[in-house]
Amino acid sequence: MVDSYTESGIGLFFKLFFVQFIINVAGIGILFIFKNFVQKVSTPFNVVTSQYGGLLSINIILLLIVFISALISPIAMISIIMVGVVLVGIVNVIAFNMYLLNGKNNSKLDNFYVAVLANAVVLIIIAIITRIGMEMMIDQMLPYMFNQYMY
Repeated sequence: MVDSYTESGIGLFFKLFFVQFIINVAGIGILFIFKNFVQKVSTPFNVVTSQYGGLLSINIILLLIVFISALISPIAMISIIMVGVVLVGIVNVIAFNMYLLNGKNNSKLDNFYVAVLANAVVLIIIAIITRIGMEMMIDQMLPYMFNQYMY
C-alpha cells in the first residue's frame, strides 16, 4: 500500500514538472518573439534562454523541496507540494515580467505594454494547458474514486 502512494507521489511530481517544463519552454519562446519582434532588440535565442534561466534559479530549490515531499508522502505532504508549485509559478511570473520590463526597447511601444501583451499570450497558453491537464486528471481519478467507495 505504501508503494502505490509513493508511485503516485513520484507520478504527481513528474506531471507537475512536465507542466512547468512546457510552460517554461512556451515562456522562453514568447520572450524571444517579444524581445526580437515587438521590442525590436536583436537578441539570440541562447542569450534569451540563459538570461531568463538565471532569473529562474530559485525554482531548482523549490522543485527539489516538492520532489522530496512527493517521495516522503504525497498525501501527507500535499500542502507543501502545492505551496511549492504555487511558489514556482510566482517565481515564473516575476522572472518573466522582470525580463521584459528591464531591458532595451527599440520600439515605440513601452516595456509595460509589451509585458502586458506577453502576459496575455502566456495566460492563454496556460489556460489551454490547464484545460487539457484537468481533463486528463479527471479521467484518471474517476475510476479510482468510484472503486474506493464501491468496495
